Amino acid sequence: MNLTVTVLTGRRPDHLADTLDTLRNHRPDLLVDAYVVALANGNDLPTRNVLDRHDDVIDVIDTTDTLLPIGPAISRLADHAWTSDRPFWFHLEDDWATVSSHDWTAQAAGILDRHPHVSQVRARRADEPVMAKHRITRQRIVWEQRDGWRHAKTAHLTFNPSLIRTADIPHGWPCTSEIDAMRRWVNSGRHAVAQLDPGVFAHTGDTSLRAAVGRE
Repeated sequence: MNLTVTVLTGRRPDHLADTLDTLRNHRPDLLVDAYVVALANGNDLPTRNVLDRHDDVIDVIDTTDTLLPIGPAISRLADHAWTSDRPFWFHLEDDWATVSSHDWTAQAAGILDRHPHVSQVRARRADEPVMAKHRITRQRIVWEQRDGWRHAKTAHLTFNPSLIRTADIPHGWPCTSEIDAMRRWVNSGRHAVAQLDPGVFAHTGDTSLRAAVGRE
């Protein structure tokens, strides 16, 4: 499908290897068909070695000399997605394992096509704990069950694995942090969110690259 996949990683080669291996094992077609950009944040050699093992499916390996905070790092990847001329953007950080072979990208793109008010389709496992309140408005997030997915009239933008329209990138990026992107998203009028059920991606660790560069 017409999809850009971006991968943010750095200083955690074992997590990265698991993320890429499980994704390719469950969905061997996904990265082959997509335009794939990886950012080696900090450009450490162990991370580059893992990325090099997947150079058959990675189109661009971007690097930084220093470790960027999460907002600027994803903003850099958002620039790649914006200029890719592909209608959908899927972002993945290096601490997620693919646990299903379900063709979730087609399902998520179909939701965005059929429901223009939906701004993001979350692909994280639906049974994993997430915030119950909107991080910006503090409203309780109410999920309504649909056929294979859930719908919320208002929920915050997340950097967890999800699909958005490439055309919407300027409404959240560039950003200084995840909170900054969330505020921009809300201020642009983007409220409704979908959650795949049961979802595809499981979080694989209590720590992440965010911890290395500081939380918002």
